[in-house]
Amino acid sequence: MFENDDALDWMLDLELMGASAVTSAFDTVLAYAESGTIEAADAAVALAAAAVVAASVGAGTMPTLTPDLVADVDTRFEEIAGLPDVRQEALDAVERIIGNPDRSELLQLWSDAAPEDSVAFGDRVDMLVRKLER
Repeated sequence: MFENDDALDWMLDLELMGASAVTSAFDTVLAYAESGTIEAADAAVALAAAAVVAASVGAGTMPTLTPDLVADVDTRFEEIAGLPDVRQEALDAVERIIGNPDRSELLQLWSDAAPEDSVAFGDRVDMLVRKLER
């Protein structure tokens, strides 16, 4: 979830803004989902936020993050875990991103990628959903 510049840039927002960066990422995706296509950058940020939620509620690690990045944000985990309904908001955002390929630019991009890359992306998102559903 963190293999792109948008997600990595968002990590700085998370470090500076805390839990509000998480809710903002989800709110952005859910607003787009109501009115049009979710932009790839916003979807990437929301997936990164969902992975941080999974880690903060003890549902699993954040894949592809270096120890330095984790150290920068793990001080925010308690604050994020304390957000009301944060796990469900993460699931809702992920579902909006992957639920309709016609309304998700990121999903469209991954569907055009090499088959093995597309499958790997799908597997990572499926793992994230399973962690959030625990």
